[in-house]
Amino acid sequence: MSESRSSETAEFWATVFFGGSFVGMSAPHRFSYYLLTISSLCFAIIFMVLLPLLEGIGGALGCSAFISVAISHSFRMAVTKLKGA
Repeated sequence: MSESRSSETAEFWATVFFGGSFVGMSAPHRFSYYLLTISSLCFAIIFMVLLPLLEGIGGALGCSAFISVAISHSFRMAVTKLKGA
């Protein structure tokens, strides 16, 4: 592997890690560690899909973090409703 390819890979994973910290900023009284883990996995998948689509526009980190947290929150709300019904 060439040095430039290695540095690009390292930069990509550093960016993903930084974006994952956006997910980690969710309110702890609203999300359990289980839901934060699910949100983080969703974030990684969504980020890999959105990155090429938002190339040169920006906002892929925040958008991916928001969507992943919204998915997890919706999942939690649906499970709570099903348990209550």
